[in-house]
Amino acid sequence: MKPSHTGPRRGAGIALTLVATSLLAACSPAASSTAPSRDTAAPSATPPAPAAAAPSGTPGAVTARASEPAGLCDPRRRPAAGQAVPSDDPGPEPSSRGGNVIDGLHVGYVPEGFSWSESPAPQSYGEVWEYGRSWSDDRDDADERHRFLWIRVVCWDALRDLDRLRGLPVPLGRFSGDVTTESLAGRRVLAMDGDGALGRGRLVGWIERPGVAVTVLASEPLLPRLAEIVEGVEPS
Repeated sequence: MKPSHTGPRRGAGIALTLVATSLLAACSPAASSTAPSRDTAAPSATPPAPAAAAPSGTPGAVTARASEPAGLCDPRRRPAAGQAVPSDDPGPEPSSRGGNVIDGLHVGYVPEGFSWSESPAPQSYGEVWEYGRSWSDDRDDADERHRFLWIRVVCWDALRDLDRLRGLPVPLGRFSGDVTTESLAGRRVLAMDGDGALGRGRLVGWIERPGVAVTVLASEPLLPRLAEIVEGVEPS
């Protein structure tokens, strides 16, 4: 049977009207403000916890330290024994005229006449490791006019005096044979004439501080300027 389309009786209509009026009153803003729903009440504002500072051992802290300029014999630059660390130097480049061109060392004077310079990767020989920079012209090594300069930093905990420097255990640039102790540019240095793999010239070296020595090799055409070169070498 289809539902009837006639309206509700009069008594039923009055009852429905009263129910609807009560529901509207309950849903009015005044009623809801006096008794807010537990589900819709705004949560109390809690300030966010401050971010914890990164400990010193985190990668971020290491990166910050690594970005600092390297000092003399900086352990970050030390390679494993018998190995070389990658060098930041792109290879032979137009000759620089000095400055902070060696880690931890300022070179105040470089003579003219060089065609290029380079800074090889640090080398390690057991307890000793070294790094530096060399300058050269384009002449053959056997040419007496060949201009060559090599400034090196030697790192060795045992370095305390010139006697230790005399026994430097490295394959190239050792003080051996006829070695003298001299005063040069206000420093006490070991000195010897270069020959063989070093080429003709003069090799000098001194203790910059305990554990660190600096050596300078200059070819014969540069010997009149050797004192000036040594005087200009100092920690940066």
